[in-house]
Amino acid sequence: MLQGSARVIRCLSNNRDNLSPVCRATLFDEEVRFSENIDFQYPMKSACIKEIDRFCKNIPHGGGKVIRCLQDNKNKKDFGKACADEVKGYELEMSKDYRFNFRLHKACQKDVDKLCPGLCQAKDGSVSPSPTVDATAADCGRWCVVWW
Repeated sequence: MLQGSARVIRCLSNNRDNLSPVCRATLFDEEVRFSENIDFQYPMKSACIKEIDRFCKNIPHGGGKVIRCLQDNKNKKDFGKACADEVKGYELEMSKDYRFNFRLHKACQKDVDKLCPGLCQAKDGSVSPSPTVDATAADCGRWCVVWW
């Protein structure tokens, strides 16, 4: 990723409603890809340097593992407020669409396809990049409990 690209992606994300359908769909695909790795979550990663070192030192990056470690430890007494705020903000974003939750998406995709067909499709049949359209998919996907 080129230097400054994260700022452009945040700008696009903040202006999602004004994007062309192609740009909005492409942004969504990238956000899904970014959701699995702390290295793509720059604001969280930079706010959580101490917490990653303290709580998640030996956890490999990718597959949502470091992010999950931060989530599991965010309520501990010595967990920093700035990091906790970033983790909570991340969780809020992830709650908008189950596909942003790497573990849930990976573990439940077949169940969602079987039990919730069509919920992630726009009226024209295309895959929907809109979290508002996907709220029902999140409702269906939330019943899939994932344990590591």
